[in-house]
Amino acid sequence: MSQELPLDLNRWCQMKYGANAAARQPNAYGWVCATGRGDRPVDVADAAKIEYGPTATVAYSDWNNPYSWYASVSTPPVPTTPAQNPTDLSNSPVAQQLVQYLKGFAQGNEGDAGIDYLTLDPTTGEAKGSVWIRSHQVAGSVFGHPITVYDWTVRGVLDLNIRSGASGYIDLGHGIRLDLATIVSILAA
Repeated sequence: MSQELPLDLNRWCQMKYGANAAARQPNAYGWVCATGRGDRPVDVADAAKIEYGPTATVAYSDWNNPYSWYASVSTPPVPTTPAQNPTDLSNSPVAQQLVQYLKGFAQGNEGDAGIDYLTLDPTTGEAKGSVWIRSHQVAGSVFGHPITVYDWTVRGVLDLNIRSGASGYIDLGHGIRLDLATIVSILAA
């Protein structure tokens, strides 16, 4: 049995680009992420998979209505107590280790990294989170205003099971590839 589920495209844009979703055209494909430096396309299917899992599919009910998108899963998600109450690791020593790993990718004299959120379900081993890496180079100042050579931030979404092990990478762009095995070893500690 399938169930129509709402989609949070704004959340997807926040995680991918640090931007808000905007309906630029009066149709189902009118959604973009408004970054302030140009619009980026919204991947509605990816938004559904992040929100409802890898079996989620998407459809719209009205071509002329950008708000008519919905997700479907073959069986509705069944809330369980552990999934509803994952452990928040955002301020834990594990999170600090993960931030140190991420900082290794930051470039420039003011590069940084951090975690928006990080949770772990101890029953299932599901780890979910949102991470960011900022590369920022300042080369002095003129009249007290810094001269920025470059400044960019990339964001990534973690959604993995630390019990099943992981291999491969999360490609964040700008040449940054996070090794999943390293992330699992940090989270499993």
